[in-house]
Amino acid sequence: MMRQAKHIHDYNFREYALRRVKAGFRQHQSANGPELQTALQFGQEQLQVMQRFAQMSQSYPSARSVMESAPFMG
Repeated sequence: MMRQAKHIHDYNFREYALRRVKAGFRQHQSANGPELQTALQFGQEQLQVMQRFAQMSQSYPSARSVMESAPFMG
């Protein structure tokens, strides 16, 4: 899912998707049995949504965000 999220063109949506994926894995790291199956099914559905969104994002790209174009001042 993280690999698929990186295909999203818009910075804000891409970072949101990455945060959601990480949070979802942390939330269900101790799941087992039927809870694990439910989480897996939900994850597969979300992956399909993310794939469709990435295709839309690449078809209609937006301007680069300031976060993407500004040099790192760290």
